[in-house]
Amino acid sequence: MKKIWIAGVTALMLLGMGMQADAGFNLGGIANRAANKAANKAMDSIFSGGSKKSAEKKPKATTKEERADAAAAKQGVKITRTQIDGSVPTAFYGELDPLPPDAFEERPEWFDNRTNIYVMTNARLVAEYENMEQWRTHADQTGLGWVEPDMCRYEELNDEIHHRITALERYKNNVEAGWWDMAAGSADDATYKRAVASNVEPLYKYGLELSNLSILKGYHPERN
Repeated sequence: MKKIWIAGVTALMLLGMGMQADAGFNLGGIANRAANKAANKAMDSIFSGGSKKSAEKKPKATTKEERADAAAAKQGVKITRTQIDGSVPTAFYGELDPLPPDAFEERPEWFDNRTNIYVMTNARLVAEYENMEQWRTHADQTGLGWVEPDMCRYEELNDEIHHRITALERYKNNVEAGWWDMAAGSADDATYKRAVASNVEPLYKYGLELSNLSILKGYHPERN
């Protein structure tokens, strides 16, 4: 009987020790998890704070206008600009921009000082394009080569010619079909306004198909 009682007590003691050990391990696990959670939270705070600071950094000015704005801001001046719609051209036939300089490093500045295609009459636009086309042939023959500023100028002139032609023909098609609402919308298009702001005849050689010029709303054939 005594042996049975001792065995029972021993079993209870072992069970109690096991429960204490389990409790100790559980408490240790809880403590470890709490510590890990706090550490992770601190790291998240550090990284999120760094990201926030990085996001708050102002982007570096890259375009010509952005650089001008940044320089003016340092002097306490804010530059205001008006959008050019081209409805009143200021660059006419008879004058041309200078051709690209031979030195590659001088061409970006040449490009920055070019005449805006939106203010050109159709005659000036075509003349500028043909002048660049001749220079392109010259550059190929002499080995001067092409770089991005010259290519961009050539392409923007070519694109503007065909955009104006498309705008004129879209208006013509809407009028001839009797779609007056669509014709009115076409007449409000900025590219159409640039096209009719001067004589459209120089555009014929580049594919314009328009015989009845009297249908053109806001047309100024006297400007070249």
